[in-house]
Parts: sequence; C-alpha cells; structure tokens
Amino acid sequence: MSLRELQREEDGQAIALAAVAMLGIAIGVLATVQVGRAVHQRIHVQNIADQAAYSVAATEARTYNFFAFSNRAQLTHYNAMMGLQAYVSYLYGMSYLIGSATDAMWEAASWVNGFACCWLLGTRGCGCCSCGIGCITHCAPTACARARTLALQVVPQLREIARNLLQTAQQFDQAVTPMRLAIETGNRTAMPAANEAMLAGARSYILRGWKEQVEAQDEKIGQTNAARVVETLLSRANALAFEAAIEPTARALPPNVLNPEESRRLMGELANATRHGEFVTERKAEGSLFAAAQALVPGITIKGQSKLIRDGEIREQARHTVPEITQNRFGRSIASPGQYLASEEEFSGQTVPLLAAAVGAPIPMEDNGTFVIAGPNGGSHKEWDPNGSYNTICFGMLYRRGARRDNNYRVVQDPNRRFSGIAPFMRFAANPSPQLHFGQPSTWIFLNKESAAIDRDGSSGPALQFRLSTAQRQGIEFDGRIGAESGLVGLNGMNVISRAQTYYHRPPGSSGPGEGVSNWKEMPNFFNPFWRAKLAPVMVGLGNTPLGGLFGGTLGTLLGENLLTH
Repeated sequence: MSLRELQREEDGQAIALAAVAMLGIAIGVLATVQVGRAVHQRIHVQNIADQAAYSVAATEARTYNFFAFSNRAQLTHYNAMMGLQAYVSYLYGMSYLIGSATDAMWEAASWVNGFACCWLLGTRGCGCCSCGIGCITHCAPTACARARTLALQVVPQLREIARNLLQTAQQFDQAVTPMRLAIETGNRTAMPAANEAMLAGARSYILRGWKEQVEAQDEKIGQTNAARVVETLLSRANALAFEAAIEPTARALPPNVLNPEESRRLMGELANATRHGEFVTERKAEGSLFAAAQALVPGITIKGQSKLIRDGEIREQARHTVPEITQNRFGRSIASPGQYLASEEEFSGQTVPLLAAAVGAPIPMEDNGTFVIAGPNGGSHKEWDPNGSYNTICFGMLYRRGARRDNNYRVVQDPNRRFSGIAPFMRFAANPSPQLHFGQPSTWIFLNKESAAIDRDGSSGPALQFRLSTAQRQGIEFDGRIGAESGLVGLNGMNVISRAQTYYHRPPGSSGPGEGVSNWKEMPNFFNPFWRAKLAPVMVGLGNTPLGGLFGGTLGTLLGENLLTH
C-alpha cells in the first residue's frame, strides 16, 4: 500500500470518528436543550398549579371571612333586639314603680283614716272603731287630716302620672315590637340566605372555576381523560374538606328546636357577652323618671337587664321576676340556648314615706319587679294595673284595705311578642388534632400536560427521538421526548401537584389579647375575619393520603420531583 493510499485510509477513519464525535456532541447539545425545555415546562406547569391551588384556598378564606362578618351582623341584630326591648321594659318598670308607690300611699292613708285612728290612737272616748268625723277629730286630727289630703289630692295626681306613663309605654311597645320582629325576620332569612349564596359560589369555584383559570393560561393542560378524572376527584375532595370545616348542625338549625343545644349555646353566649351599652347589660334608672321615683321612695335601687335566656321562667310576685337574669348573672344564663328574649326591672330597698304625722313610720313596699318576655309562641309583660282593687277611705263601720300595696298589677299575654330563638349561623367545626391542622382545610391541585402537547405544540421545538442502525444490525436508539414515560395510571408527559392551605391567624396590631403581637394560640373560628391562604409543602401529610401513587412513578419519585418546586 502506497503512502498516499495509507493517508487516504487514515483520512477516512478520521472522518468517521469525527462524524461519531459530532453525533455525540449533537446528542449532548440536543439533550441539554431538552433538559432546559423540560425545566421550563416543569416550572410553567407547576406555577399554574400553584396559582390554581392558591386561588382556591383564597376563595375559601374569603368565604370564611364572610361568615365571620355575617355572624357579627347576627350578633348586632340580637343586640339591637335586646336594646329595643330594654326601652320597653324600662318604661313599663317605671310606670309600675310609680303606680305601686301610689297604691301603698292609698293603703296607708286608708289605714290612718279608718280603723287605725280609732283603735291605735284613740283610747279616750274613741273606742267605737268607727269612721265618724268626730272620731277622727278627737283621736288624731292632724294625722288624719294630712292622710285624707294625701289620699284625696296627692295620690290622684301621682296616679295620673303613672297612668300616662303606662300609656306611653304601651304606645312605645306597639311601635317597637314590629321593628324588633322585622330585625328578627331579616336575621333569620337574609343572613342565612347570604351565607348559602356565598357557600354555593365558593363550592362552584372549587369544583370547576379554577379549571377555567388554568385553561386561560395553557389550554394544552389536562386534555387527557385520565387527567380529567384525577382533577375531578381532587376537586370533590377539596370541596368536601372546605365544607367539613363548617358545623353542619349549626347551618341547618331549625327554629323552636333545642337540638343541637351546643350550637345554640355558643351563639347565645356570644350574644349575651357582646351586648353593648350599659342600658342593655345592667341598666340603672336615672333622669327625671328616676328623680320622681326617688321623691316617692328615697333610697330605692332600680336595676335591669336584657339578655337571651333558656326557658323563660318568670315569678310574678318575686323581687327577681326572671331568675335566669337576676339570680344567675352571667352564670347559668350566659350558657343559655337563647330561646327567649327577656328583660327585667328589679326594685329593691323600697319604702314609701308618708307625711310625718301619718303613722309615725314609713310603710314598706314589698320587693318586686317587672319583666318583658318574648318567646317562640308569643310573650308577655308585667305592668301596673290602674284599675286594681281600691275602696273608699271609710266604708261603713269597718276598715277595708284600700289597696294591695304593690300587687296591683296584671300580666298581659301578647301572642305577637314572638322570638324564634337563635337563627342558623356558620360555626367552625374545630378539630383538636394538630396533625389535621385543627380542622383547617387543605387544597390539592393536580395538573397533567401530555408529552404530545409539549413536543409538538409548535413552539417548544422538535422532539429528540431517533434510531441509528448499522449494517451489522447494531443500533443506537434515543428517545428524548419530555414525559414520554407512562405513570401508574397512564398519565404520561408532565405531572405536577400543588397544595395550598386555608388557615386562621390573628395578625399583629389587631384588637384582642396580645394586641400588637402575632397570636398563633387563638383557635380558628368564624367570628373573627382573620382567615388567609398560603402555599404549603406537598409532602406534609401526603403519606396519609391516597395521592402518593396516582401521578406516575413511586411516592419517592413524586416527593423528589415536587420537593424542589415548593
């Protein structure tokens, strides 16, 4: 072989080696390009999944915050109803007090001018025990004259004041009761309807709405039947988790039913605890009406409360006419289911001063009070009866009691004074387990972009797939298509999963305990609007879910692939 031929043979070998080297370089370059495209597609699809998961969690947080404002509105309704009833109860109470004081004065005057003058004061020629004018003049002319003036002039004027005040209370009651019923009607209809509308909107977005957002960003995502099945199953699971955070018994709470008592008790406690204004929580009489009462009954104490109580028990002739209010202040009644709306006026330390010469000592009034009760089947109130039992000062030969002290009252039954109890409201179903995030729901979003949509979408470049065979049938096969391998459920291409969480946290600077300090100890609830959304690690709690083997590859591969993108 000549030198030239040898050189030609070496040149041919060099060309072959160079071709092989160039092929390897080309493969490396294309593989690098494919890896870059794979990373780009992975980030692209993962970002869309994260946005979808966050948007679903944010929708849930907005819904829960709406429930908080709704519940606060319902508490305001209860406060308004208790406030209106407090004014009605106060007017009835003051008219009752003034009227009862005049009753006691009438009785005392009858006693002085009747049997008492003859028997107690008359020992010298006055043993006849009659009401003759000579007996009065002989025994106690000054005391009896003043008593007669009190009975015939002062008492009628005071009774007219009490009668006018009673009429004012009755007219005010007739005007206020429809207002209270209108507030209750709105509370029982508008608020639950708004809650259900908000709930339906959130449920619709959790099931289908987020998918529109995904398709608007990349219409090639989730086109296979297998992907749609997985997305549907996860969406339903998300909706169930979202609604599981709402106490179902509180939502469907019917009127006039004491079960579930726990839900009623919770709202009843909050309604009683959040009453605003001293006039509602523990009012004390003041102003011109109280000054008139003090003139009649020095040292009198007048207190009153309005609140939601449990059973509507009343005692007509007792000082504590509604024991659940007065005898158990913030005790038993603070935990009441709120089946009755009650107000009570309590009178204590009562004495009626007569003219000094009348009997020489004041005549005590019995401790007593009034009430206004609204319940499921109507209500009642206690008021002074201006047409109670009265007799003339002197009646024949015997003294007859002129009045029954402060017991001249009537209990008026009013079927229109209705209160149907606590309305349905949204209550958070707390879970004591920190592993289950105390009942705070998580959102899972799975997206799939199949291999064909990645490599042949006209924008991401050609697929790298070839087979090279030699004459000896030795071949090289290379498939660099992104996501060409198939998962356990036949989902090839790019598979991603994202998780977001809806959580409760009172931020720094908000009112409440620890103001200015971030408070993570406050349990989630639907009475403070501090619900938020955040992306959360997929692997947290994933081992306890059926998600591990659904998306291609093993659980370890899934965690490894997703760990870097969260």
